[in-house]
Amino acid sequence: MRHKPRLSILRSLLFTYNIENLDDHERENFITSKNVNDEKELSELFDELTKPEFASYGYLERKWHIDTIGYFLRTDESFESVFHNFDTYFDDEIFDKRNFMKVLLDRLIKYNEEIKEHESKNLNLFNPPRGIFMQLSTQFKTHRMQFTCLNEATTRERISKKYIIDKKTQT
Repeated sequence: MRHKPRLSILRSLLFTYNIENLDDHERENFITSKNVNDEKELSELFDELTKPEFASYGYLERKWHIDTIGYFLRTDESFESVFHNFDTYFDDEIFDKRNFMKVLLDRLIKYNEEIKEHESKNLNLFNPPRGIFMQLSTQFKTHRMQFTCLNEATTRERISKKYIIDKKTQT
């Protein structure tokens, strides 16, 4: 399912920086210590506070955020509506909101790649290379055949023992 780009979804992602967010003095101090108009400091801010939030989203929701920012960056959107009536802990006013969103987009793409890489490593534990299934399948069939033969032999043995015992009791 593909979601349409909507700027309103970005407010939830940026809620970490909103003063209406629960009081956390350590987080507040960290936010105010950064210059949001400096790309390096802004990246550090996103790495510390936005990355965990973004990582908690499912694949489609992460893609929706990335696609939304990318879509509006390709237009002449100023992103004023994202920050309208959105009081933040930032000490500085965001002078270039488009650049802010570009830095955010770059970080989200990076986080998404890290998440996908991490997920693929974890999946490889459960999804070994395709050729191994043929090997395991062949081994399983061999063991199953051996087990079946063993069971049949054991069953024949039991039947023949029972037959011998029954013969002895009859005489």
